[in-house]
Amino acid sequence: MQTEHIIALGGLILSFAALTYAFFRAITTAHRRGREAGSNATTAVLEPMMVAQKQATTAAWQQIDRLDEELALARADLEQLRAANGLAVEVTPTDIGLLIQAANIIELARRTWTPIKGAEPMARKATVLHTKLEVLNSRLCGAATQAAREQAA
Repeated sequence: MQTEHIIALGGLILSFAALTYAFFRAITTAHRRGREAGSNATTAVLEPMMVAQKQATTAAWQQIDRLDEELALARADLEQLRAANGLAVEVTPTDIGLLIQAANIIELARRTWTPIKGAEPMARKATVLHTKLEVLNSRLCGAATQAAREQAA
């Protein structure tokens, strides 16, 4: 081989190496630029979606908290109503009449025991009991009258 051929082959090998390096750099640069552009485009598209998703999640949690508070209040009201209904006893006119009769019998016992010597403690108990029954009777009559008015309205 001649010197010219060796120089030409050396030049070809060097140009092939330079061309390979240039292609490698071009591919790497294009890949990096495309990746950055895609990443920027994806960020531009997804960022508003992420913000909207975060707002929706926050609103949903606030809604859940508000509904939990409303549920707690409703449960408390329900418990109060159950307690009120559990404590409330329906008093009929027959029950009130029975209380009046009991008060009259106790009053009769008081009048009977008052003149008897040694029965003063029983007479005092009968007086106290008669007074308490009259107070209870008047309260129940008032409550029954008010309940009847509320049902009529």
